[in-house]
Amino acid sequence: MSIAITTAVIGSVVAFSAITATATIATNVSYLFPILARQTVGRKTFTPAKWNLGRFSLPAAIITSCYITFLVIVLLLPQLYPVTAETLNYAPIMIGGISIISLVGWWLPFGYGGRAWFKGPQRTITVEEVESGVVIEGVDVKA
Repeated sequence: MSIAITTAVIGSVVAFSAITATATIATNVSYLFPILARQTVGRKTFTPAKWNLGRFSLPAAIITSCYITFLVIVLLLPQLYPVTAETLNYAPIMIGGISIISLVGWWLPFGYGGRAWFKGPQRTITVEEVESGVVIEGVDVKA
């Protein structure tokens, strides 16, 4: 799939721009979700690690959120003027298409959609195994 998408770059700079803009938007928005969740719904329930930003956590989250929002807006704007069919920024169309496909995949009926079978991350090790200092591939985890 990656090779097929990348071959579009061979013939068009616009296709390359759309692919890289879409990938950059998707990556940065995926970083934005946990930042916003931590500062909103997880504000009272989240237990900070030993090292954390403390009182600078909220300002850092605000600055980061503003930067990612600015970046998304810039990457969705036309990159070449005048805007024609050959110079149109197709990143918004690609983001819309990916969003529609993802939502359809999540809401598919009869147990085929992700909401029916996705259970989230699963534990593969117990607390007792961690506390006992299990040796993995010759390395003592407690050491």
